[in-house]
Amino acid sequence: RDFCTLVHFRVFDDKRLVVVNQPATHVKAPCSKSFVRSEVILGGTILRPLASDPSKTEILTITAINAGGAADSRAGAMLMNTVATTAPVNFVRRLEASARSSP
Repeated sequence: RDFCTLVHFRVFDDKRLVVVNQPATHVKAPCSKSFVRSEVILGGTILRPLASDPSKTEILTITAINAGGAADSRAGAMLMNTVATTAPVNFVRRLEASARSSP
């Protein structure tokens, strides 16, 4: 699968980071017969430091996608629902591991 999205982000005075994704087309990212092009209908993430412990971050992410291809079947939908519940947690774990390994 692949995606082509337009990403916009803004950092606010309270150190909150807001990221918004929407579907896009781009001449440098044409659809390929090698992949099913999934569509991010709308995605958003808010990261903000916890008031009680600014060294910790609260992450809220909402994403609506049309995965296309086999995901449009009943079995595919079940698989996508499973991935949707585990992927954000796995992403945060990888992000944390990456942050800990950076100098």
